[in-house]
Formats: sequence, structure tokens, C-alpha cells
Amino acid sequence: MLRKIYKLQLLIIVLLTQGCAAGEPRAEQRIEQLLRSHGAADAVIAAPESAQPAPWRVGQWATYRVIDDHGESAYLKLSVVGEALCGIWLETDLQGYHGRTTQKLCYRSMPPAGRRDSADAAKNLVTVMVTRIDDGAAIVADFSDPGHKYAKALFAEVGKASRVNFYLGLDLAQEDVTAPAGRFLLAFRYHGAADFAWYHGDATVWTHPEVPVTGIVRLLGEGKYTAELLAYGQSGAASELPSPP
Repeated sequence: MLRKIYKLQLLIIVLLTQGCAAGEPRAEQRIEQLLRSHGAADAVIAAPESAQPAPWRVGQWATYRVIDDHGESAYLKLSVVGEALCGIWLETDLQGYHGRTTQKLCYRSMPPAGRRDSADAAKNLVTVMVTRIDDGAAIVADFSDPGHKYAKALFAEVGKASRVNFYLGLDLAQEDVTAPAGRFLLAFRYHGAADFAWYHGDATVWTHPEVPVTGIVRLLGEGKYTAELLAYGQSGAASELPSPP
């Protein structure tokens, strides 16, 4: 899965720049060290009063261990890093065995939660994208430019993956769930179609409104695919990428 993600991202960069893609340095040891640096927390997070997600606020962040269907681990950080005329900036930093991709997307507004069409709505909210592969130059794509319509179609997967994963209006079970970030009391459990970190398929997802950006505490997908929350915060996020002029 992560190999496919990396190749898709390289293809997007080629389409945007008509240039050369970066290589694929292997980084297993560095990634495993990064993941091990997040020890298990003893925090206990109180049961939520409702499933309504908290709004995006600049400074929020959440980090995850993601294991793909090949059993390879990756480190994922999601951050709300700023506001501008284009909207609110959400940054994803994915570091895996085959390289690092950092992407910053400007959303007109926070994607809607609890709608069947929320994945499509999320991708259509993306107005500007800044992407960097490994140590390459940052590439800017303005989706208001008609010349980028094909790149936007390819990049729809990112918009889908970044949507808020709360399932409002459903009769959701509640149960305690544990992740490295802590024990979340009476988290909401959903089973069905899910989108997260470029995974699209059936999954069991535990969410809690205390967790910023997507709300996900743990996700069990098809095959070996899993994601678990390592840490999170309501402030302190900083961008790894420059903002467009």
C-alpha cells in the first residue's frame, strides 16, 4: 500500500512539474526509531458527551503509526498549520520505508462530518496544494488553474483521506479503546467504508472528539492495515513547508 502511495505521489509531481521524480531511499531503521520514541502514555481520556467533532484550529496535530498491507510501518503526522485567504492549511507528513512525502493542502473550510458524500465534499474543498518528496523542492499547485485539472483528479485521494472521520447520525456502539496515546473511554466504534492515510475500504474505526483533525484513535482495516494514535495536541503544530506567495 505505501509503495503504491509513493508511486502515485511521484506521478502527481511529474504531472505538475514535468520534471524528474525523487528516488526512494530506504529508511527502515530511522522510521522504527521514530516510532519507538513514542512510548505508551498512561493518560485516561474521559468519555465524550457527543460524537460531534471539534472544529479545526491552527496548532492542532496528531501522529500515527500506520502499518500497510505488506506489514511495513510508517509514521504519519497531521497538523493544522495556518490560515490564509484560500482557507485553512492542513499538513500531512508521511515517512515510510520508501521515502518521505510532506503535503500541505488549503481547504476552503473544514470537511463535513457525518455525510455519505463527505469524501467527495472534502476533495472539492481543496484549493491549493504544496508538496515535497524527500529533500526535493516544494511544488505548488493552484487548483483554480484549469491546467491542473488532471492533477486534481489524481489528488482526490488526499482530500478523501483528510476528511473528518466521524459518523454522525448513526447508532454507534461505544467502548473503551487503548492506543499509545492513552486510554479513551467510551470511544465511538464504527464498521464500514472508511478513508484514512490513503486506505480506502472496509474498516473498524474508533473515534473520539478529543482527538484533533480526524478524530481517529484506532483503525483496523482489511488485511494487515492498521493505524493507531501515537500522540496529539491542541497547539504547537508548525509547518515543514513554505506557504505559496
